[in-house]
Amino acid sequence: MAQRGTTRGLGNRLLQTIKEIVRPYYLRWIFFRISPARCPRAFIAWRELPTKPLHSLRQEFFSEESVKPDFVFLPMVDWHGPTQRSQQLARGLSRLSHRCLYLNPHLGREFAHPFPLSEHAVVTEIDERIVELHVHLPLEPVFHHRLLHPAEVARVAGTLATALTKMESHEQVVVVSFPIWSEVARELKARLGSTIVYDCHDLLEGFGNVSQDLVARECPAMAESDLVLFSADWLMKHHLSKQPQLAVKSVVIRNGVDPADFPLAAAATAGNRPTIGYVGHLSGWFNAEWVKHAAMLRPEWQFVLVGPTAPDFPKSSLMNLDNVKFTGEVPYAAVPKWLETFDVAVIPFRVEPLTLGTNPIKLYEYLATGIPVVSSILPEVERYRESVYFAASAGEFVSQIEHALREAPDPAARLRRREVARTETWDARCGALLDSLQTCSRPLGLWSGRVAH
Repeated sequence: MAQRGTTRGLGNRLLQTIKEIVRPYYLRWIFFRISPARCPRAFIAWRELPTKPLHSLRQEFFSEESVKPDFVFLPMVDWHGPTQRSQQLARGLSRLSHRCLYLNPHLGREFAHPFPLSEHAVVTEIDERIVELHVHLPLEPVFHHRLLHPAEVARVAGTLATALTKMESHEQVVVVSFPIWSEVARELKARLGSTIVYDCHDLLEGFGNVSQDLVARECPAMAESDLVLFSADWLMKHHLSKQPQLAVKSVVIRNGVDPADFPLAAAATAGNRPTIGYVGHLSGWFNAEWVKHAAMLRPEWQFVLVGPTAPDFPKSSLMNLDNVKFTGEVPYAAVPKWLETFDVAVIPFRVEPLTLGTNPIKLYEYLATGIPVVSSILPEVERYRESVYFAASAGEFVSQIEHALREAPDPAARLRRREVARTETWDARCGALLDSLQTCSRPLGLWSGRVAH
């Protein structure tokens, strides 16, 4: 019986290996050509990346020496997908003259050719002082399915260390946003003395597609970090209940907005059909029943849902409604244009542990445009109770949208919401991060322009 179990385990590992070899190129060469509508924007963006070899980092991108610490982002999201917290923090820090190295988390899928036929590491410029690093592993794991093997940790950490050496980096902050990178960060700390920040911005166990090995690795990853960030009070309380010793090195740094990207919007309808809109991922935590109820009860309203749909989203329940429109994934630069067409913006999330720990970026973006907002009753949104309408049921969702529509044309109310957003910027969040690093257990030595020895 034991031998049979061992044989089955070896067979499963072999099957997993074959999948990881074949998957990237099956998707690129076959599946997304057959179903182009299901191709993520990141896959399209990769084709246009002007990549350079790793050794060109200093000459091509970082020609000026920096006396400030560099930031290495080991993220949960691809830079070229929906713009989320990691990308925004990198942008904010670059505006504060910090150089940022952002790892593409796919580790091979973005390369045009299989591992033996491609370069093993390339870089591409994202913005001033932001460079993306692509590392090609022999196997390309789906990064939320398993931990990295020791040889993979060594390859990724070694490539990052080489990149930092090419940059002539004197001091680094490694921002870990997903537990798959925890061993990589620890290796960089051993090699270069880097400071590790664990950035907890989601309740991992709330996602059905994150492996239990990764969920279990999050607690040790926090314990090994020099500073732990939480995007929400609920998240911090949840983790401190399991690891109270983290309290001395934990801080809440919420999400934010760049108001320059989201100008104040004028009232959209002016007597035409009201548009109720949502921007973001459409997944199981989105309360499709509320939208269906409202769309059926108010056929004169148009519902526009902007964003990619996950497999667990019940899209079919809304597809047959004439007044519900799906746009699919759109680039970050297009989001303000969509918001300009909304009379009311909504956050109809189910109230469950995952959403209790959510600090929705979309809330700040909605407020920046001045649009009235209707939301489920979520702790992080309740902080803005004077600026948001709240609903606890499908019926209240409809009535609160009605209240919001009546207020939608009021320019003074729009300005008040805009002013709230102006205090909740990514630049302010980055400033709070830098302040927290100064007081953490390993304060950095370069803030005043001197090199630490």
